[in-house]
Amino acid sequence: MTLEQLAKDISASAEAEAKATIKAAKDEAKTILAEATARANSIEGDASGKANKEAEQIAREVVASARQANQKEILVARRAELDATLATAR
Repeated sequence: MTLEQLAKDISASAEAEAKATIKAAKDEAKTILAEATARANSIEGDASGKANKEAEQIAREVVASARQANQKEILVARRAELDATLATAR
């Protein structure tokens, strides 16, 4: 085996090893990207679900508050009417 042939063999071996390393790195990068995407989607789903629940709760509270305010206005109006009726009756 000549020195030139040995150099070619070493070069070919190094090139093959480099290609294998690059392929492994690309495969690992794809796996990491897929895992990160899945995790991001999970976090987004959790946050969206939590935000929807909070929005529904706020909507219920606003409706309940409005109903309570309406009931209070009705009671105040009834009291005023009863006070006026009592004053007229005296």
